[in-house]
Amino acid sequence: PDLLIYRTLSFNNFHDQAITFHNSFTLISHYYHGGIQLWNQYDQMSYIFGHLGSGFYQLANLITALAYILLSPFFNHEAELFHSLHSTVFYASATLIRTMGGYLLLRKFSRSPLIVFVGLIYFNTLLSSHMWMGYNTNNLYSYFPLLIYFVLCFFENYRLRDFLMAFVVMTIAVATSPLQALSYFYLAVHFFIISC
Repeated sequence: PDLLIYRTLSFNNFHDQAITFHNSFTLISHYYHGGIQLWNQYDQMSYIFGHLGSGFYQLANLITALAYILLSPFFNHEAELFHSLHSTVFYASATLIRTMGGYLLLRKFSRSPLIVFVGLIYFNTLLSSHMWMGYNTNNLYSYFPLLIYFVLCFFENYRLRDFLMAFVVMTIAVATSPLQALSYFYLAVHFFIISC
């Protein structure tokens, strides 16, 4: 909450957060330079490896880049605007994804608004230390509650729609950063084991 009150604060204090900062910046840079560059003509190095490894094609970074592109013409100091937007919009987007999944998941177990509200507060405060990797590593684990929700729906009713939704959420999570998700974090394996 301090980020919304004290505009001089920044939430970019160590390496993984610098990656998400860089990814949003890269999206904006590509927008202003006319497209995505897959090959560096000067150093003869493929950029596609960096794109797959960093994974900047994700909802939180896309929303951050879009907010900057829409708002930057109204500000004199674009760099400060970008830093300020990234410190709020990126993390708010990742939290929103996690909160939506958490809400649906909690509603499966309780119809009480109070229990759901307290559960969401717990989910996004005390449990956030366990879900923190969802923020730093391109919000990979922010999709987890939504995935669990659709997996449970599938095993309750065995509907193809629920299976496809679980598959889509898993695909989005992996597609945000394929190299990190499949090789470094074994995301698909984690999702499958915990879902079972």
